[in-house]
Amino acid sequence: MKIYFFKNEYDFCSRESVIVDNAELKNYRRRPKKLYYSVLFFTCITMITALLVLNIDYHGSLLPVIISAFSVLFLHELCHALHCFVTGRGVERICFFPSGSFLTATKPTAYVKPAFNVWGKNSRIMFALFPLLFLTVIPATIVVFFPSTKHILTPFAAFNFATSVFDICDAIILLSCPKDALYFNSFYLKLTEDSPATVHRVWISMDKKTVFHKHYEASRYKLKEISPPSETENVKHLIQEFKAQFKI
Repeated sequence: MKIYFFKNEYDFCSRESVIVDNAELKNYRRRPKKLYYSVLFFTCITMITALLVLNIDYHGSLLPVIISAFSVLFLHELCHALHCFVTGRGVERICFFPSGSFLTATKPTAYVKPAFNVWGKNSRIMFALFPLLFLTVIPATIVVFFPSTKHILTPFAAFNFATSVFDICDAIILLSCPKDALYFNSFYLKLTEDSPATVHRVWISMDKKTVFHKHYEASRYKLKEISPPSETENVKHLIQEFKAQFKI
């Protein structure tokens, strides 16, 4: 696992294409602005209400608030990474503050790239909500039963709640998606027939000198890599297109 700052996914993979046979491929990560702003409004109202109800007096010291503000994003992404390790996927990288996202409200300020980014519906939802559970729900529950901890845990839970806006949007979108599908980074694979689907993934290396190709066979909730990968005419044409584009 590597950690990067101020890099976009384009810096690691300038181009990636997927060819699918015997299945339906759909993008599910297009977050409607109405949904995003509704979730953002809800989180802000909840945070303000919680702080007013608890009426926390820091006695002139804002150290817990400052520590929470600077640490919550890092710990939030580590929770996403922890879920990847727990489910056996591993983590390829964690990126903080991709260019164009710093101090903006419409793009994530950090993200985790799993090494094996294929999920069932429930595990994909849990990946999105894992930091919310560990860094907001559990601390808030502790505050309810142990009020003396509210000075430390409340700002931390509140900041993480605000950080989880995109995760909550993803979870809401996923709830309306089909259960019997395989979920990739930004799309899902819905099998259209009883026979397995074939998935060919082609991408360029970070140094733009090598074209990689992997071949998978997808059945209900499972994805099996085929090695060595077979090359159909469409795959051969796509690889040649990559080589021509990057002058390999």
